[in-house]
Amino acid sequence: MTTPFKDHVRETSSIAATELDIDIHSSDIMHFAHLGFAASIKFLAEQHGFNESIVHNVYKQLKDYTEARDVIEMMQDDVEEWAVEEILKRNEDVHVKERDESTEAEDANIKDEED
Repeated sequence: MTTPFKDHVRETSSIAATELDIDIHSSDIMHFAHLGFAASIKFLAEQHGFNESIVHNVYKQLKDYTEARDVIEMMQDDVEEWAVEEILKRNEDVHVKERDESTEAEDANIKDEED
């Protein structure tokens, strides 16, 4: 039986994807483009800690993937800065409340001692 693979010899050496001679059928180009786009969005979302739909929405509003990546990176920086500020603020609020409660308790003790 003759097949188109009869002369194919499997090479065990590693070949970079750019070195492959791949002819993609024109009917498959859109399919592979969608796969590559989806993988890129997923990777960017995972890399920066965002939901894929957020990354996709950012991409849709810009002219290309590079701009979307830049905006997502800036978003991550801004979110991290905001989180640090919010954590510090909340911790300060807890300390102020504890200090106020301590002061009130001391004032109550002093008043009790005076009576």
